[in-house]
Amino acid sequence: MSANAPVILKRHDFRNMERIPFLANSARFHDVVKGGHILRHNVLLRGNVVIAGGAANGTTIGENPGNLLTRFILHANPHGDIKNLMPRSVLRQRVFDYGFADLDAALTGAAGTFALNQPFTLHHALPRSPISVETALWTSGLGAIQLEIQCGSRDTQFTGNDRAFDFTAVTLDMVDAREIMPSATSLIIETDQVAVIAGASARFRISDIPTGNRLLSGLLMTESTAAQTLVDTILNSIRVGSGTIQFMDVNANDVRFDARRFTTLPQGTQSQAGLYFLPFSPDLTLKGAIDVRNLSQVVGELDVANPGGAGLDRVTLYTREVKFLEDMRLT
Repeated sequence: MSANAPVILKRHDFRNMERIPFLANSARFHDVVKGGHILRHNVLLRGNVVIAGGAANGTTIGENPGNLLTRFILHANPHGDIKNLMPRSVLRQRVFDYGFADLDAALTGAAGTFALNQPFTLHHALPRSPISVETALWTSGLGAIQLEIQCGSRDTQFTGNDRAFDFTAVTLDMVDAREIMPSATSLIIETDQVAVIAGASARFRISDIPTGNRLLSGLLMTESTAAQTLVDTILNSIRVGSGTIQFMDVNANDVRFDARRFTTLPQGTQSQAGLYFLPFSPDLTLKGAIDVRNLSQVVGELDVANPGGAGLDRVTLYTREVKFLEDMRLT
């Protein structure tokens, strides 16, 4: 289907737009067709991976099998990259968008044939927003829209694995959900960044928090050792602000307790280790987002331990911003 030809829509439209072969250590591209408002993109990593030869299973890294992909970038002219996220951010934000994670069975690294069926959801209409469609992606208001998916390989999923991975039968299914609506909408922008911990510090800074729009929410993920294991032994407290203005100054356990209101599974039935959800808009309404457009800098200051050793622990910050429709009209 050509990206230049509008898709013919029903009132509600949900379909598989394209199937793209997985190609290890390469970028794959999906040209998003115009038509209606996109609620979400579902990227489905599917098919059989054949693992053969060698002798060592190795150690898994991060999300499994999620780390077979390394990054999602959604290019949307004229607004640039409105999504630029690692798979961990996409998968773990789901805990607070839907109340639970959606993780496929993990690969062991052993020889054999294994069926992959891992979904990744990139949201425009936010599941927790009281009026979610007010941020659906208005395709008619944009130029070219292209989703870039960076594929990894054996070595982005495992360290120390010496087997051959055959991805010939693995595909990326591009499924989107759309609505026909009469109005323009605001724009959701999502990015993440990694800060490596050199040593324990009561004032560990993350100084590149976005300031171009309005902050809706954040998600801190604390990861230990080269295996990037999510752990609760790193973060002690969180402060977020600009100069003398404080948006948040809380104990890490307070954040964890407060975030339970966004989860549906009983406490303890699904691990939330290393996940700290920061709703800058407490009820997740767009009007409650913090306006940081006129601030020179927003800083996260964390009290962190370093259980994995210097350079082996890290903090990933995933931020969700909103650009109001009236702001887009002024640019």
